[in-house]
Amino acid sequence: MNWTSISIDEVLESYKTYLNVKYPGHLEALEQREKSNLDGVRFEAAIFSVARSYNLNPQIAEIIGEGGVDFLCSSNQDKFLIEVTHCNTESIEEKSGLSNTPTNGEAKFFSMITPKLQGKAKDKAEQMADYAMPRLLCIGATHTAATILLGKHAAKWLLTSETKISIPVGIPNAPISQTTELENSVFFKFDQKGEIVPCRQSISAILLVVLDNNSCLFVGLLHPQPAYPFDIDYFPDIPFLRMTNWGNLDGRITTEWTIADPSEKRVYLDKITLTDEELRKV
Repeated sequence: MNWTSISIDEVLESYKTYLNVKYPGHLEALEQREKSNLDGVRFEAAIFSVARSYNLNPQIAEIIGEGGVDFLCSSNQDKFLIEVTHCNTESIEEKSGLSNTPTNGEAKFFSMITPKLQGKAKDKAEQMADYAMPRLLCIGATHTAATILLGKHAAKWLLTSETKISIPVGIPNAPISQTTELENSVFFKFDQKGEIVPCRQSISAILLVVLDNNSCLFVGLLHPQPAYPFDIDYFPDIPFLRMTNWGNLDGRITTEWTIADPSEKRVYLDKITLTDEELRKV
């Protein structure tokens, strides 16, 4: 990977050049979206850049006029899909109570945006269905508080929903436990019998992504029972949260990170440069 400092706008310009050569129809569509959703277009370019830096050979998968998932990636003989979606700053301000331009030293109560993140997955689940391969959803934000709102704690709550402290009443020295109603869990829920069942199985895994001027911060979560499992070896240095006792729950949910003592992984952006092979195929 190239660790030199390349700005997101340089990456976007290089992405446009790539599209102009390889997918001119998609360039026109991107420039139309750019007028109303610049941060979303920047995020798309950033994820394409990161996928190339991990040698995942991303190609444009969406079909003009028909839609579909954004990118098709390949590593050796394996393939998977990436769908990209961005949380706009105004909606994050509304849901979290945090301004994108906070006053220095100001202390303020705020809310996590778990329902919004779950809503993004809900909106994308049907679009990502009916592909015979793993599918990765990247949810991004550029809000100044995104490192908190899309960090490790956000991944935990998105997987299990918000937890509450439970203390049995009337029992001396009763143990304190954490409970959840799973109302904002992205990958599983309670059925009518009170049993935990999977949902949104079209999404194999999710990456929560903070985009700044020249890099992305990544943290992930894995579906415990997807239609097609996602191989975390595609991103070996990015921490993913996963369940450890799926299939043997017994009223409890236990989780672990794929990397011990993880922190969000920072990946610096690269310009998107056409290879000789790509130019020969034009």
